Amino acid sequence: MTFTAPAATADQTSTPSTEGPLSAGSRVSLQLTPAASFAARVTSGDGRTVSLELLEVPPEGALETGSVVEMFIPLAMGVYKWLCIVSSNPSGNTAEVQVLDAPMFVPRRPNPRVLAELPAEVRALLPQSKGPVHKAVVTDLSIGGLKLEGCQHLSAEETIEVTVRLTASSTAIDAPISIMGRVVMAYPSNRFKEPGSTDAHVSFIDGQQEALEVVDRFVADQLKRRTPTL
Repeated sequence: MTFTAPAATADQTSTPSTEGPLSAGSRVSLQLTPAASFAARVTSGDGRTVSLELLEVPPEGALETGSVVEMFIPLAMGVYKWLCIVSSNPSGNTAEVQVLDAPMFVPRRPNPRVLAELPAEVRALLPQSKGPVHKAVVTDLSIGGLKLEGCQHLSAEETIEVTVRLTASSTAIDAPISIMGRVVMAYPSNRFKEPGSTDAHVSFIDGQQEALEVVDRFVADQLKRRTPTL
């Protein structure tokens, strides 16, 4: 089953002239709140009705009839999102939702990205302090942001600090840096299976010139030797 994406309006994120990839077998994430999301798989669809197999147990009462949820699929070129309403209470590991609108497409970062496999430490930046350290892996990096995999307790719109060691022999970089960013999107990890493991796309915050320059040099060094991801 597919839904055709409409042309973008002036106040919407640009939508591509392709069909949203919502079909039987597709793995999706259901976002209940900025801090709660879980994985599911599309089993069938009829018009705007989508039947789901729940791959994780949602919080009790989170999928009651009439609940509004956001369903999305991360892809290489960006993320498709649908706003949905739960049309019936879950039965066992199945649920049914009604799609309320056409898919919105959120493109990936426009800057070239390089693949990485860099251990990182992540902290939430709270109003008066920093949260506890969580381990993660930086799996791609650009001058505008990065992707984290396997982190615990991340949610969309959070401001975080990522500490990672960047090494580039040609530019004499070999030091850990701490850089601040905003979590643009977070969803259950496709790679790490521990409960609560989250993948996240992070956009860097302006005003931290020294750290951004180190990232810029690292990415430039890697682009000389690698093919950037799409």
